[in-house]
Amino acid sequence: PTPRRMRGAQAAAGPTPAAKKQATVHETVSARTRGARRRNETSTLPIQPVVALNLARVYALHHDETFLHMAAVCTAWKRASEQACHLVRDTTFGELKSGRRTGRFDRPHSVCFMPNRSMVIADCDNFRLQFWSRSGTTTRDEVELLGGTACPTAVAAAGAHIYVVEHGSHTVSKLRASSGALLTRACGWGGGDSELRHPWGGALAGQRLFVMDAGNSRVCCFSTSNLTFKYAFGERGFGPANQYSFVAPKGMAFYEGELFVADAGAHCLWVFDTEGSLLRVVGRPGSEPGRFRRPIGVAAANGRLYVTEH
Repeated sequence: PTPRRMRGAQAAAGPTPAAKKQATVHETVSARTRGARRRNETSTLPIQPVVALNLARVYALHHDETFLHMAAVCTAWKRASEQACHLVRDTTFGELKSGRRTGRFDRPHSVCFMPNRSMVIADCDNFRLQFWSRSGTTTRDEVELLGGTACPTAVAAAGAHIYVVEHGSHTVSKLRASSGALLTRACGWGGGDSELRHPWGGALAGQRLFVMDAGNSRVCCFSTSNLTFKYAFGERGFGPANQYSFVAPKGMAFYEGELFVADAGAHCLWVFDTEGSLLRVVGRPGSEPGRFRRPIGVAAANGRLYVTEH
């Protein structure tokens, strides 16, 4: 056959084994080059800073390797990670289950440090308090509360005593820290003085215990000595711009003379003095930095406010 016919026959038969091998090597080298180039490149994703910050916090607490990998290749993530660096995970413990077994939690709502630096945790739907060290070991036996009705949602400790806000039984209790023995219990269902309706948060301020009476949309103040009712302030509804009205108040914290109340319905923090006078409002509805979506918990430490959003 003529040379033209030979070339046509070779084309119909397909590439030779040598040509196939050369093409495979070329494709492999190209793929490796593209992969190396992608790994070495630093990209910037069109991601809002608040979204990156929230994701960075979650990964920093629970997925260290993924968190560091993302921070290395994405500049937006890296910036967010630098803001969340103080929240690097220390340790985790417990499992999500009901039951009496130690280490099981069912909707834990609150935690505080004891004078000996151990933690007391309000294990809400297991109706008990659990005591743990920061390293994740139990330090003493649990303290059972009022059977299946207590539902502790806030706990605070000072000196030799623990104060517990019991959402389900509409009460506040004072326990002996060393033994967990009940010293006194106050309140019950209602809207009058010395009555609560589904209380939620609590905070100690010297000789006063402040309780967020969520069902009545008010803050109640009790003496720490015998839980005697002292006064209350607040009301429900959307008030004028120069006033305040609670919508869905939840957690609270006391820090440097000021009482901070997280309002999940108003999407803000109300800041009061200890007599109930409004000092200022922190935040407003939204997802941008400085705004909130249903804040339910607040804590203060070392000049920072930590707010959890639902």
